[in-house]
Amino acid sequence: MTLLDVVKWVIGLGAAVFLPIVMMLMGMLFGLRPGKAIRAGLTLGVAFTGINLVVGQLLVGQVAPAAQAMINRLGLHLTAMDVGWPAASTISWAWPYAAIMFPVQIVLNLLLLLVGWTRTLNVDLWNVWQKVFAGAVVMGVTGSLTWAFIVAIAMIVIELKIGDITA
Repeated sequence: MTLLDVVKWVIGLGAAVFLPIVMMLMGMLFGLRPGKAIRAGLTLGVAFTGINLVVGQLLVGQVAPAAQAMINRLGLHLTAMDVGWPAASTISWAWPYAAIMFPVQIVLNLLLLLVGWTRTLNVDLWNVWQKVFAGAVVMGVTGSLTWAFIVAIAMIVIELKIGDITA
């Protein structure tokens, strides 16, 4: 079993398992005691499971039929349903390359700080899913992993520059 096989296996467990592991490791890296890091990771896992239940069971299972009945009654021809950021975030973590975006964002941010191209240290790793989502969409449309990462990296740089402007 190679390291790549292990990484694929862990990512294959899904966001509700993978992200808590990342959160626990990052917590311990930044000095949290193991017990507190594990508790933070488990809380995140429960949160993702709850989001999936709400989106899957309540929104799609209950609201969608009511919305469909309204569409039929009014004679509308709608082709999409906006499920909001929780579903988009969850979908993002299904991309096989999602885990790579954490170190990419951290290293790029530190590098840009070192060379003086930004004054912003982005500690909001929760919202890395937005760059992951953009990368996944670009790869889905173009089939190019290179373009997916170019777009995600561009988003990181733009986010940091906006941070510089608004801080």
